[in-house]
Amino acid sequence: MLSSGIKFRAPIIPNENSLNNVPASSKIENSGASNIEPNFPPLTYTQIINVIKNDMADAITLSEWLMLFCNDIYIDDELEKQEISILLWKCINNYDAVANMAFFLASQFIEKERKSYPVLLLDTLSIVKPFLHERHHRRVEWLSNIYKADYISCNKLALANNSPTLNFINKLKLAKPNATRKGLINNLINSLPKTLDTISSEWLICSFSPLTRFELLSVTNELVQSDIHFSNILEKWLKENCLPSEEQSLWYELEPASRKALEEKYEISNYFLFELLVKLLSKDSNSSSLNIDDTQSNQLRARSVFWKNYSQKFNQIKILLPKHTYQVISEGLVVNSRNLIILPEERNENSEACIFEIGEHIIVEILRGQASEIRVFERSQRNITRLIENKNLSLKDIRNMTYGYVHDHEYLWQYAFEKLLRKKLNITPNSNITHFLGLPKSIGKYDHQYGMTKPSDESLMKRQSRLIEWNERFWNEEEKTEKYSGISPLVKKSYRDLAIAKNALLDGNKHVYETYLHKSANKGNPEAMYLLGMNIINNPKSSPEIKRDGERWVIKSADCGYELAINLATKYGLTSPKEREHKARVVPGKNLVKAINSSRKKKF
Repeated sequence: MLSSGIKFRAPIIPNENSLNNVPASSKIENSGASNIEPNFPPLTYTQIINVIKNDMADAITLSEWLMLFCNDIYIDDELEKQEISILLWKCINNYDAVANMAFFLASQFIEKERKSYPVLLLDTLSIVKPFLHERHHRRVEWLSNIYKADYISCNKLALANNSPTLNFINKLKLAKPNATRKGLINNLINSLPKTLDTISSEWLICSFSPLTRFELLSVTNELVQSDIHFSNILEKWLKENCLPSEEQSLWYELEPASRKALEEKYEISNYFLFELLVKLLSKDSNSSSLNIDDTQSNQLRARSVFWKNYSQKFNQIKILLPKHTYQVISEGLVVNSRNLIILPEERNENSEACIFEIGEHIIVEILRGQASEIRVFERSQRNITRLIENKNLSLKDIRNMTYGYVHDHEYLWQYAFEKLLRKKLNITPNSNITHFLGLPKSIGKYDHQYGMTKPSDESLMKRQSRLIEWNERFWNEEEKTEKYSGISPLVKKSYRDLAIAKNALLDGNKHVYETYLHKSANKGNPEAMYLLGMNIINNPKSSPEIKRDGERWVIKSADCGYELAINLATKYGLTSPKEREHKARVVPGKNLVKAINSSRKKKF
């Protein structure tokens, strides 16, 4: 009793506890090497061998086995080495705990995670296999192959046991394949039969699960480009994971050769969506509701026919529609929601647009509006994310992005744009094209090396006149975008002049090119300064003094930070006005002009 007056009952101790009696003859008591008390000092290698020879292996403790496996055994005599190896393996074979240790540490040594191991045990694996229990055979076979870096045989062993390679290693209770992982994965496809059945296909697909994305891409590239005959199961996996129309597709990260193989195999082309859209917009009942007149309908059809010449090159496509357009044509527009964006209801979002991947570029076709332009972007991962994968994309977003090229839809635009695609972007029409669809015979004849027949000078002059007007319309809108905010009106004009110059060069109009290049350079555009300088220096008709003037434009461009000009100035030791404050100027243009003239002579 406590002082508080509270009473407690005394604890009751049971007469019996729940522990079971274990007879001395039980397996726990007679578990072999794992239950032996440690020897001190531990047995040496020589003592261990003598103990085994005297049939007293039970006396060897696990710690002594561990010590043995953590050191190499040096025996000069080959016959003795083989005898000792067989003796050790036979003994190891009798104790599962020792066998697990021997195989695991062997795999660690092969994986370069352990510095020492009795190499003689590895060298005799194939010899001792018949002496070992069958349950050890798969581990012996695996270690033999991995020791010889025979990764194909390792994968085939895993396939024969219907277990993905990386999972199979776990089943064998071996060390993780850190050093050999790359070799195993790189030989997955080489390990497969030429014709895949259900078992081999399911094995391969299961083998994809533990791979990193980089590893999966590497294996998929090899698979798609191989001559293996796919089963229906693997065909289904490829369609669900590698085609551009699927969610989370590997398509955009695959090698160009892989995408080409898939295009040919599955006849991939999203051109039909572009064609369908134009048909719906041009349909009488729809065009009336959308205020599309006959001239605009003809222009839309002309674009559809132009791109039909490239239909086999189309990859992923994205369609952008104003809400009103979608309401008008949605009934006939059969398109995956992943390929469709409904634009916000804003004044500048009132044109339909198509974005499609072709070659190594992404092209944006703005179908209507003041400029109704084509914008060309490099197919970088950043642009893929922003243009193809972005579900909230708007025309404003597109116009605020820095493009590679911009093109018109004015008179003879097909001739000029085909030239840009072929010469600058390495994009050519379908291989069977000998005459451009939608163009008259006079200019539509097509040669895959030289392009279309050149129009007459009169036609080109007419195009140039229309092009100047188009540039005004385009730049009136372009200068309002965010990427030109904070830039002075003079600098904006310089970008406009440079764009006109570049378009003129694509059309082959050198006079307009040089005129607008001068205008842009005089307004302070660094790129125009560089192009103008190089144009002057490369002109064989330019006098030495004029060429020195060209060099001064290059130096001026370098002073403005234009990278190509800086590289050229550095290469030929050109000095800028800033540097001339510290040292006297070398003879203007001596190095650069001489080098260019010299290279020109070598060509002839």
